[in-house]
Amino acid sequence: MEIKNKYVNKGIDYIVDNLENELKVEDVARYCHLSKFHFTRLFKEETGDSVYAMIKKMKMEESAIVLGMNMKNSITEVGMNYGYSSSNYSSAFSKHHGISPTQFRRLEKYKNNNLQSPLSQPFFYENPSFYADKVRVTEFDSNLVIYKRYIGNYNDMGVLWPDFIEEYRDYFKDDSQLIEVCYNDPNITDGDRCIFDLCLKVDQLTDAIKTRANTKLIKGGRYCSYHFKGSESEMIKEYKGFLYVWFPKSGLVLDRRVRFDSYKLAEPSHDYFEVDINIPIK
Repeated sequence: MEIKNKYVNKGIDYIVDNLENELKVEDVARYCHLSKFHFTRLFKEETGDSVYAMIKKMKMEESAIVLGMNMKNSITEVGMNYGYSSSNYSSAFSKHHGISPTQFRRLEKYKNNNLQSPLSQPFFYENPSFYADKVRVTEFDSNLVIYKRYIGNYNDMGVLWPDFIEEYRDYFKDDSQLIEVCYNDPNITDGDRCIFDLCLKVDQLTDAIKTRANTKLIKGGRYCSYHFKGSESEMIKEYKGFLYVWFPKSGLVLDRRVRFDSYKLAEPSHDYFEVDINIPIK
């Protein structure tokens, strides 16, 4: 399902950027320059979630990703970073995920951190050295992009990308960059309720673009990039291995800017992709 309303998209961006702060529904509505009543009605109609439910869900699910990637941080520290006391965080996490943060960390020890099916068979990974050869730390400039936002299954991207490319074909150049911003881990979030953006990098905002498309800035800075070449199924496996096997042992510290994937080559008909998986670091 596409999220078309500009105020709802602006509200989601504000929530994503402020997960480590105490967020109230009226704060998000005020940021969008709408009354609380009007904004909450629009948000529910567009996303299927209340603003409060979206804030809580994104805090719980993003903190689970951090628990898996920043193993040096204690559970208490992670909870406090998302506005919870130690006891409140454990209770909220358990209620949302059906498993305590301590149990999740234990699953992570065995690399079976699938909160959607915590009793499933372990997901087998390569050794950390396998991923190290494909990693580089780099500085990115900020990217100005045209984007469309969806709530759905990441598997839907293969169908959605051709329509996106066709709609914005007028803005493509020989060196145009396609970017995905994925806000959830489908092993943690309900696979059919993931939030993601399909983006096209542009050089500047013309009046035509402003009238026709949603636009935003993906913040630059220091990133850890993993370069992948291969099939979609291999990409999913290596993506998870990069995040939960290599990264926790790297000594790097995850930053709060968004994670994004930049495509170098995409040939869905041949099941072949070349993509950089970019993780923000401090």
